[in-house]
Amino acid sequence: MSKKFFWLVSRTVFGLYKRFPIFGDLRASVGIIEHRGRYLVIRRNDGRGLSFPGGFSNPFEPELMTLVREIREETGFIAERCDFLFRYRCDVDVPCMISVFRAEAHGVLRSSWEGSPQWVDLAHLEHGVARSQRLIVERLISQSAPIS
Repeated sequence: MSKKFFWLVSRTVFGLYKRFPIFGDLRASVGIIEHRGRYLVIRRNDGRGLSFPGGFSNPFEPELMTLVREIREETGFIAERCDFLFRYRCDVDVPCMISVFRAEAHGVLRSSWEGSPQWVDLAHLEHGVARSQRLIVERLISQSAPIS
């Protein structure tokens, strides 16, 4: 799928579902994969900025299975140890419950039709992350702040 076509489809689907959420809140899982102070993110082809690897669950798919599938699809990495951290509701793109995991993963990075994976530091994430995932970055920043 070309980047322009993905951008068009993504924007159209999000716009329609936000206006007509016929299935209610969707479910999604995202993974925080950190290595040496840098975080694995996807530079999205739909113009929404950076996002942690993850995505929407298929019907009846458990959150953890969603996470493992999406990390593999978007990055080429195989997720191993995945620890649930928290869940939050978000209405930025579509009404959604997002489950956040800390994950360990390995493999060879590769791009997908959704975007290109890259490693970025927390400061870069703070200014470039998709609006729907800002809460995750805020929590990462608060955890890394020195205790006085």
